[in-house]
Amino acid sequence: MDVWPDWRVDFSPWVLASVLSYLLGVQALRLSIAARILAWLADHEILEPAWWGIRLTYLVGFPYLALLAGGASPRGMGLTGLDWVHTLGLGVPLAMAAWGVILIAWRQAHLLSPDSTLIFHRNTRAAGWLSAALEAGAQQMHWAFYRDAWVRWWDPYWGAWASLLTLGLEWISGSWIWRSKRVSLYPLMVHALLAFITTALYLTVPNWWLNWGLHTLTLLSTRTAIAIGPAQILSQSQTTNG
Repeated sequence: MDVWPDWRVDFSPWVLASVLSYLLGVQALRLSIAARILAWLADHEILEPAWWGIRLTYLVGFPYLALLAGGASPRGMGLTGLDWVHTLGLGVPLAMAAWGVILIAWRQAHLLSPDSTLIFHRNTRAAGWLSAALEAGAQQMHWAFYRDAWVRWWDPYWGAWASLLTLGLEWISGSWIWRSKRVSLYPLMVHALLAFITTALYLTVPNWWLNWGLHTLTLLSTRTAIAIGPAQILSQSQTTNG
């Protein structure tokens, strides 16, 4: 099945807008007014829901608008035109093998640092499953959006891998937050592994739903959340402007 078109298109302005918005947003957090706004939200106990709302809107909003405007391909993102026989026959075993690799890496990391308090314990009740599914879905939508743009602009293989450079740029741009003692690098490791493995899995079985399932399962089994949360951002923003 030919997933990608035979022609190349201009690089998506939606991706450029997404990256620029992220870079500007990260840098804006370093301003003193940002520290005051975050502190006010925390005092009124609305920092976490506000932060989650903004984050999920960013991760899903640009892909959604791009799809509506024809600036992204639902088939190229792995949302439609799927070969479920191929997915179930080859994709599921590969996804389970990938999940095992991630768990082994996670376990080894904690064996090397047994006194670490870097795990974000996730509630495994209904709310925990829902938050993990939302988080995984938003991340996978964001990653698939970038991957589709690179694939259609460059090449189905190298374009998919090049999309990781865009994610790396976003992660590096927020490196000033990582200096906070409250920020764990272990969840960052999990998400980096997920980005790499789901890209490889996509090249074999271009199915967004399979990657979403793997991502959700990984978050729940490692009991990890995103690496940088509202409390960490508030702490580092106050330190930077202190």
